[in-house]
This record gives sequence, C-alpha cells and structure tokens, in this order.
Amino acid sequence: MPSVEEFDLTEKVVHWVATGKDRYARLTFTSTPTEVDARWVDRESQATTADGNTVSLMATVAVKEEIEVGSLLWHGRLSQWPSYAGTEGAYVMQVSTVTVAHDVKGRATRRELGLSRFMDAVPPA
Repeated sequence: MPSVEEFDLTEKVVHWVATGKDRYARLTFTSTPTEVDARWVDRESQATTADGNTVSLMATVAVKEEIEVGSLLWHGRLSQWPSYAGTEGAYVMQVSTVTVAHDVKGRATRRELGLSRFMDAVPPA
C-alpha cells in the first residue's frame, strides 16, 4: 500500500529535464523525456519564486521524484506525446516553483510543483 504522500499520484506526466542554457541564454532540455507518476490539478494562482519574482501559475502537480525548477512537464502518457507534439493541444508547462513537504518522521516526501505556460520550442520526443 502506498504512503499517504503518494496514494493520489494516479496520473502520468511527461518530464523533460532542464540541462542548462545555450549560448543565447535559452534553457536546454534532455532529448529523451521520461514518464512520471503525478497528480495534476489545473488551477490558476500566483506564487513567488526563489529569487523574489511573482509568477502566474496555470497548474499544480504533486510528484514523488525530485524535479528541478526549469524542467518541462506535459499532462499525458509518453506514448501519447508524438501525436500532440507541435499542436495546439500540447500545453507544455515549465516548473516555476517547488515546495517540499516531509512527513513527521522524515521518511516520506511530497513535492508540489507550480507550473507556468512554456512559450518556447518544445523538445521532440
């Protein structure tokens, strides 16, 4: 039986890891995405980033894996991605905020990611 922190992670998201910046200061990503268990909630809100900027969030995602700010997420299975890539329905989001919550004994961890709309070119699958 999964822990309380993980019992509602019943959905799948596609995850591209941010690997750095190119010579034009644009983020670069891994060429092969992975599939992650998550709970995706579409909810508009605002949050403050680690450097003090206010950002508009379009969704909140709970995951058990460590995902860094700047990484990309798409709501769906990896097998579905090629049919959505480059279309209007491909709402790829970028991780803007990360909140980590530990249980009382420090054994389990839940990560809440704040997502904002990604407006640049999406990496291929």
